[in-house]
This record gives sequence, C-alpha cells and structure tokens, in this order.
Amino acid sequence: MATFGNTDTTVDNAVDAKGHHAYIVAHCPEAGTANFIKAVIDSAGGNCKAKCALYTSDDVFLAATEVKTLAMAQAQITFNFADPKPSLVHDDYHIVLMTEEVGDWQMLCYKTVIGQSTYTDNDDAAYPTFNDPLGTSHTAANAAGDIYCDYTATAEGQPYMSRVQGIRGMRTW
Repeated sequence: MATFGNTDTTVDNAVDAKGHHAYIVAHCPEAGTANFIKAVIDSAGGNCKAKCALYTSDDVFLAATEVKTLAMAQAQITFNFADPKPSLVHDDYHIVLMTEEVGDWQMLCYKTVIGQSTYTDNDDAAYPTFNDPLGTSHTAANAAGDIYCDYTATAEGQPYMSRVQGIRGMRTW
C-alpha cells in the first residue's frame, strides 16, 4: 500500500469544513486503486456526520467514502471507499473532507508548510451533496491539510496480462 497527500499529523491550525468542502491538491505518483482517506479533524459538534471524496485534477467528482460520525475531539479518522473502489492514474487529485453544520465547528487540521495550500469552497457546497464540478475555492496559503489517500498500486501491465491469461487455446510460436 502507498499514499499521496499529507501524512504528517502535526497540527498548527485548521480550516473550516463545516457544511462544505475543505481539501488539498495532491499528486498520485502511479496507477492504482484507492482504499481509504485519512484526515485529522477538529470537531466541536458532537454526533456530526462527515465524509470524504476524491476529485480529478479538472474538478470532476470521482468517488465518495463512507459516512462517519465525529466525536467532540481532535482525531485522525479513516474514511473507507466501498467496492468497487475508485481507480487512480498518475495525476493530481483533490482529496476532500465535508461535514454537517452541527455544533460550533468542524475543521480540517493543517501543518504550516511554505508553498502548499489548503482550500475551502464555502460558497458552493452544502452537506451531504458533493459538488460536481468541485466549485469556487478560497485559499489558505502555506497550509498543508492533514489529509491523505491510501491506495494499492497497479503493477505495470497487470490489466493487459489478466486479459491475456483468460484466453484459452492460444498458440504461441
């Protein structure tokens, strides 16, 4: 298994995810299948529902995870993808968190990293529906959101080899 996104769980601050999207742009270095998204979330809204999603580099919705109920705490939460899990290619993706509007706040935590950004689109989204396309963004500069995607890499040539192995009676010369 491999990951892309920010796996550093150091928390310097947080951006709002209450009722809308908070996300980072991250590069997937190879083809594969997404397994889950992990995010460090600070929640002051007990029994608040949250879910995550992946979007392609051109803001098109790819897949959503299961819904989790957040406790009133700061914690790293795992959001699993259901089968069939989304396929990935060597490209950039938006790794997105969205929460209900319950209690005082639900925030995606981040570490301060010069040159990185975390985004929110609080003007366009409304829980529980993910926008497609993603929508207008507001930037939190120098903020590496504490969110990443875990995936299983696809071996080079694996889909082709699987098809070839399924052919019976083929002669080789």
